Amino acid sequence: MEFRTLNQQFETKTPQGKLLFNILGAFAEFERALINERTREGYIAAKNKGKICNRPKLKVDKKKVLEYIEKGLSAHAIAKILDSTIPNDNKKKGKLSASTIKNRLNEWGYVYQNGKWVKRDDTE
Repeated sequence: MEFRTLNQQFETKTPQGKLLFNILGAFAEFERALINERTREGYIAAKNKGKICNRPKLKVDKKKVLEYIEKGLSAHAIAKILDSTIPNDNKKKGKLSASTIKNRLNEWGYVYQNGKWVKRDDTE
């Protein structure tokens, strides 16, 4: 790897340039590690104070989703239908994905078997 500056005499081909480049890299790595550590500590402190440290879940109408599941629609189709009902001026428009529908169905006790969503049998 070679690095040259236009305004200063600094080349990584020379031993001095290689040393300086490695020192600068070590400082950058150290600073990044400190940032990660502080971020992790801040996250833990906020969570201990009861702060919500994640993105809020999109609200999904369970009744409508299950109604569409009964009709045999896919999670992708349901996501498109429900997303189209969100008003255009709403920032949530375009955010409802098939993954969100699948996750909610799993949370509600449904599994995907043989090409359709079925209620999980918890007696096993």
